[in-house]
Amino acid sequence: MFAKITPDLNILPEDLSDLNLIALAFFTIAAIFLLIYIAIYLLPHALRLHKEKSIEKEKSEKDIRFDKFKSVLHLGSKQLTIPESSLEYYVCKLVFENPKTYHSDLDILDEAGEPNKKDRAVYFAVDRINKKANRELKLKYNLFKRNRERTRLNDNYF
Repeated sequence: MFAKITPDLNILPEDLSDLNLIALAFFTIAAIFLLIYIAIYLLPHALRLHKEKSIEKEKSEKDIRFDKFKSVLHLGSKQLTIPESSLEYYVCKLVFENPKTYHSDLDILDEAGEPNKKDRAVYFAVDRINKKANRELKLKYNLFKRNRERTRLNDNYF
């Protein structure tokens, strides 16, 4: 059955080793050209795409904002809900209105309508926000920076 299908090539066994060497040389040269193509064209393109994605990811991680109407902190697609009318809400509201300047604890307490509370209450509110944001938003650094009873957004997030 198979004898009818196979063609008659009339190749002598001595010539077969020469054909094997020619085929081996051809496939070796083709493999070398393929590796050169990958090294010159595809590898730099893949590295550039990887670098662009990492830069974009880093930028999205730094792009943090507070929606004072919904009382939600946004970091890319991640969200953190802050209880409305809480001291944490007023810390976020004031700090995100002007993130590069320090806001005193007294200003935050006045905004919250609780001027009789101790300044330490703001310290604890900022600490709670930082812990919650680090845990739920997986931040590398604390969200808020404190200095002498004043609070502002950390330098790493603007």
